[in-house]
Amino acid sequence: MSCAWCRELSTLALGLACSAGQFLLSSGTHGKRYDLPHARILMHQGSAGIGDSAVAVEVQANDLRQTRDSARSDRTQTGVLHQPAAQGCSTIPDLILAADEVVRVRSGMEAILSEHTGRDVATLRHDTGRGLVLTASAALDYGIVDQVLKNR
Repeated sequence: MSCAWCRELSTLALGLACSAGQFLLSSGTHGKRYDLPHARILMHQGSAGIGDSAVAVEVQANDLRQTRDSARSDRTQTGVLHQPAAQGCSTIPDLILAADEVVRVRSGMEAILSEHTGRDVATLRHDTGRGLVLTASAALDYGIVDQVLKNR
């Protein structure tokens, strides 16, 4: 959905832009994304508070689904699905829902970053997976910003 104020959004990295800051910086209006010469941009996979990278959470979700599905095939084990996985932890269905949300958000962010940087999703996933740190000029080359503001 497009709105008038979105077309006029300028973004500026002053120091360190990481996580949502990096995403917001690169999602700004083309031609209006800036950083200062000393700025650093950290591209990494989010964890959504679950405790690991988005790719690792997706793997864990697949394992949980397999556990859930195998428990459902043995009717005497179905009660396990409604018990906490560990003290203070969510149930398996809750963990699967949370992991699905991480995957959904990651996919959406990758699509937006791909559109704004001109990079394919596989490249973005590789770069975020290794925790890529970009200098101001490297962020310009990568397509995250449009201009490095110079000192006066």
